[in-house]
Amino acid sequence: MSKLRDRMQNTMELRGYSPSTIKSYIDCVARYSRHYNKSPKDLKNEDIRSYLTYLLKEKTISTSAMNQAYSSLKIIYTMTTHLLEDGTDIFTIKELLGHSSIKTTTIYLHISNKHIKSIKDPLNFLNRED
Repeated sequence: MSKLRDRMQNTMELRGYSPSTIKSYIDCVARYSRHYNKSPKDLKNEDIRSYLTYLLKEKTISTSAMNQAYSSLKIIYTMTTHLLEDGTDIFTIKELLGHSSIKTTTIYLHISNKHIKSIKDPLNFLNRED
């Protein structure tokens, strides 16, 4: 989880998270990763939902622990969405997350549509008189 872990830790530090919260969130993501025996970068939204359901029903964790698990996983997806909305190209995000395939990275494209709103319709230029 090296690149992703470093990026996640850096994001939380920049947001002013306490060292104990950072450690706790990274531990939560590591448990999530061990549960599926995969890197978190390769897991999908359905996996998160399934994992949280598992924690709630089979592990019977407290509401506080559930919120912590959810929040820790949300950081990974939030930071990726912010990168997209800030104009970072998908190939750079692929490298930051450590994905081996661009297909894995494209799951984040449906999350962000901010850039779509800023695109000017090329048909509007057809009616312009210069």
